[in-house]
Amino acid sequence: MKEAEVRRLLAANLLCVFSIILSAVVPASFWDGFTIFGTHLAWLCICSVCVSTLNIILHLVLKPNLSPKRSSFAHKVRLLFLNCCQAVWKGSEFFH
Repeated sequence: MKEAEVRRLLAANLLCVFSIILSAVVPASFWDGFTIFGTHLAWLCICSVCVSTLNIILHLVLKPNLSPKRSSFAHKVRLLFLNCCQAVWKGSEFFH
């Protein structure tokens, strides 16, 4: 990997971590009685939407170089779905 690609990957991962942190802080300012533990299902939905939206935006902005086999639409959708599932799983492990 080139150094520029490693830096872009690091920035993308830091943005994902930042979006998870914001998904825990921002809803509390708009939603009375919002706590991660009290409304954890709603928080998991908010967190997965934030992370998946950020992943899609980063994918469109950074435009990673993929091989032709991996650039199909079905592969992209499957990869984004798996990333969202991993984010929900990691968030659940972290808060439980």
